[in-house]
Amino acid sequence: MDSPKRFKDSNETKYTFADRFLVECPRCKKQCIDSTAGGGADLFLPRKVTCSNCGFSERWQSNTVYTGNEHDWYFLLPLWLQTACCGERLYAFNEKHLEFLERYIEAEHREQVPNVNKSTISRLPIWIKNPKNRENLLKAIATMRARQQGRTVTPMAIRRHISNQS
Repeated sequence: MDSPKRFKDSNETKYTFADRFLVECPRCKKQCIDSTAGGGADLFLPRKVTCSNCGFSERWQSNTVYTGNEHDWYFLLPLWLQTACCGERLYAFNEKHLEFLERYIEAEHREQVPNVNKSTISRLPIWIKNPKNRENLLKAIATMRARQQGRTVTPMAIRRHISNQS
């Protein structure tokens, strides 16, 4: 019998994942990337959004950041990795953030750092933490992963992805 999957909170904050955002290109509506020029995680480093599909490009350098939910914090473009789930909106900034959420959601045993109110896990909404929503959340993650990889999402592909996680 397989041992239950575990997740141990290592105190990541949302800023851990904010070095790179996958966003929707405002011109062609395909995936494009918002990232720092040097790949650093400093919130106020100059940034650039670029689309490899249509060539759209824009630079950002400011001292104002909008740390919202369903858009990047600099250009306010919609996140590429988002989908409806459980009557809410599930989103991830990038592949690393999506992987983090998936590890947390699929875990049957979740260990949280005590007395830490800044970690990503401590700030997740209750509907994501609810084990009753696990299957729907994993389906939503499979949908987002397929979109990120440019694949069409089918119910069979989602079932296959979820069964591979078990």
